[in-house]
Amino acid sequence: MNTSKSSLPYKYGEYLVIQTHPLGQTLRLVKRTFDYQEARSTCEIENLANDYSAYDVRVYHDGKLWYFDSKKKLLKLSLEQFWHIQVDYKAASRDLNTDGEIIVHRCSYPYFSSLRTRLNRFGEAVEYWQPLTCLVEDWGNDIENCPNCGATLIDIEEYDDEEDLDDSHFSTPKSCQGCLNFHGHIYGNNALICGMHPSGWDDGDCPDYEGIPGSGVLDTNNKLC
Repeated sequence: MNTSKSSLPYKYGEYLVIQTHPLGQTLRLVKRTFDYQEARSTCEIENLANDYSAYDVRVYHDGKLWYFDSKKKLLKLSLEQFWHIQVDYKAASRDLNTDGEIIVHRCSYPYFSSLRTRLNRFGEAVEYWQPLTCLVEDWGNDIENCPNCGATLIDIEEYDDEEDLDDSHFSTPKSCQGCLNFHGHIYGNNALICGMHPSGWDDGDCPDYEGIPGSGVLDTNNKLC
């Protein structure tokens, strides 16, 4: 359903002074005005008066906050936005019996971190935190990267010992595909490619490549395995 600009909480072309640090689930609005100089003056005063907070000015356009230049020309979408969190995730985050909470990423994007259990390669159950979308327009989807800024949301430090690691966090190097010597596991956040070349071989064809029979990969002599 289309929403008219008159029904939106802010108006087209308004300058909004917002708190950019620290960020909460709701973006803190300090001042709204059509007067750019008034908005800039308010922003400067807030920054001078607060040692542990930061403030900046955005302009409201087409339902979003935008960065703009000194000539007041729109540049790009602001990372900070007025996100709308789905009510069930708000309730779950407040529930002390729920293994999950809403996390606000440094770019302002909120997501739900849910505690899950998986089996590692030894068949043992290990717990991990899975980020999920939790917005009204997009909720319940597993994500590894922030949809707003692209930064990774997976904390690799969680996989700090051999039993808790997930080898899917790296792909097989091209020069190692179909090689009998390829090991390809992570130990202490470090990938062991093979015993002869622990960090892998990056300079063309590996001299120790040994193709797996029937793999369909060409070996170093261009023979099909």
